[in-house]
Amino acid sequence: MRWFDRVTAALILLVGAAHLAASAPVFSAPSERGVWFLSAGLFGLTAGLANLARAQAGAPSRLLSAASLSGSLGLLLMGGLLFAAGGDLGPQAAVVLVVGAVAALFGAVDLLRRRSR
Repeated sequence: MRWFDRVTAALILLVGAAHLAASAPVFSAPSERGVWFLSAGLFGLTAGLANLARAQAGAPSRLLSAASLSGSLGLLLMGGLLFAAGGDLGPQAAVVLVVGAVAALFGAVDLLRRRSR
């Protein structure tokens, strides 16, 4: 199951990197929307790296598991808010929602396993 965890983390990283790469071409002048778009990419990279670190072989700490879970829950919240807000949503909103849910599930299971030991 670790391979699926790594794929999920890679997808989060990919969406975060795509946001960062698209920030400059889409928002050529500084704006509030551009800053939020850029920060979503940075958040995606951070959450993806935390999930990837947790998915590596060996026993990561409970703190790392909690950081991974909080990042995944943040992605899930962000995806849910994007859908609730409506408007012009790209396919990345659906990806963030689904991948955030899967990553949060894996993170929660991992954290619960660590607490029971």
